[in-house]
Amino acid sequence: MAAALFRTVSGLLTTCSGERKLGYSGELQHGMRARQLIASRSYGPDQLKALGKAFDDAWARIAPTVSVRPKAIEATRLKLADVVLGLAKKGNFDPQWLADAAVQVMRSRSSGAQP
Repeated sequence: MAAALFRTVSGLLTTCSGERKLGYSGELQHGMRARQLIASRSYGPDQLKALGKAFDDAWARIAPTVSVRPKAIEATRLKLADVVLGLAKKGNFDPQWLADAAVQVMRSRSSGAQP
């Protein structure tokens, strides 16, 4: 059951058989480590769902600006997961707020500005 919940919350990046789905620009998604980071924390089902949605929404906005190199994608996704989790520590699990704040933090970091 826990594995099924993880697959549901994580947006089914990997199918039950372990196949990777094609994602942004036809490249394979290299984000399982980022999702595992989120799923490994102690959160309730509703909080995990909110974190997964926030991550997915933020990634959809950030992905077009990331290099297509697999290592760059994975590094950015891990940074994004870390940002989302850091924001959630404040106790706000509103997916829209988390996504908006995470995108703002990531963009400020990429521009060299301090968040």
